[in-house]
Amino acid sequence: MTITSLNIYKTNNRQGYEVSNLYDDLNAFIDNDQSYFKLNLSSNEELFGEYVYVQNIKQSFYDIKERNFQIQVIPKASIVPFYITKNGIMVWANKNNSNKFLFVLNSIIDKSSFQTIDINTEQVIEKIARYKIKISKICIDDIILKEDIIGSFSTDLHDYGESFNILNTYKKQIAKLNFQYYTKETFLTLSVMKNGNIILYKDYKDIDGEQIQFLRELFLG
Repeated sequence: MTITSLNIYKTNNRQGYEVSNLYDDLNAFIDNDQSYFKLNLSSNEELFGEYVYVQNIKQSFYDIKERNFQIQVIPKASIVPFYITKNGIMVWANKNNSNKFLFVLNSIIDKSSFQTIDINTEQVIEKIARYKIKISKICIDDIILKEDIIGSFSTDLHDYGESFNILNTYKKQIAKLNFQYYTKETFLTLSVMKNGNIILYKDYKDIDGEQIQFLRELFLG
């Protein structure tokens, strides 16, 4: 199963600056063998893309003929998928690659600024109630086990029919929430942590349009 971090950012555009303008500016980026963009403007409000950068990595190998270790330099490509709307960005990458992408974006675009959107489990619980959701697992902090003992508690709610009652009762204490969003033919599994970390259990290329819209509504408003 593919596990991918999802990072969410708010976009502050100058008045009159549309996603299509951002597409034009990114297309004007002078790419080379070390970094470039692959872009798909689906509408004036939606831009899908990948930022690709290449690093030369030193790798040692054993040369049987020479009977010693040799060093070779090989190019390693990192791909950072992203989705941009008028008011936000979703980036499928770890923090290091996500920050690298934003740094390049800020160096190209002088009409926008980007900042991290704070996501917490309490906000997510309030939003997912209106979707076809199956809660799979929750972790709750600060549970009173005995009069003088406070600890954490994890449980599987996948087959529990009143899982949202549990969520609403303990929503201020939930440290981690796992759930599935269902479409007609498939589903998307997510983990949302109290500290704002979001994990998707699906490769970016396997996420369909309906699931993208769900993520957009859930995290970008």
